[in-house]
Amino acid sequence: MTKVLVALTASGSTVSGWAMWNDPELKFIWLGIAGGGAILAIIHSALSVPSRLKQWGEFKQLFAVLRVELETFLDRMKINPEFSVDEFTKEFIVYRKQYAERIQKQMNDILWTKRLDKKSVDALKESLKNFNPVDTYSKTT
Repeated sequence: MTKVLVALTASGSTVSGWAMWNDPELKFIWLGIAGGGAILAIIHSALSVPSRLKQWGEFKQLFAVLRVELETFLDRMKINPEFSVDEFTKEFIVYRKQYAERIQKQMNDILWTKRLDKKSVDALKESLKNFNPVDTYSKTT
């Protein structure tokens, strides 16, 4: 959207500006469009929106892989109730290290607000509300 607005105001600004500048009512409309386009272009550039979106997408993929690995780990515990606690503890520590490494690689994002953080935590709590690994485990045995 930003690129379209910038392209519209940049390429058409000379011709459109001349035509609209002579009409007092259209003059303010053009000022609003051109000014809005300029502000959006500055914000878009300053915040590096495309690179941030790409980065968040990459992190989402990394954490999704880790989630599947942990779910598989839990399933293996359910399937084999006689699992070796020592062996599984070592494996779990590896997963914790992977998690810590991925968290550390995330850069601070000025767009990440306390409100967004609270919404994320609330969504996670809602998805985990009825999840109890002990109950799940006892139902399979």
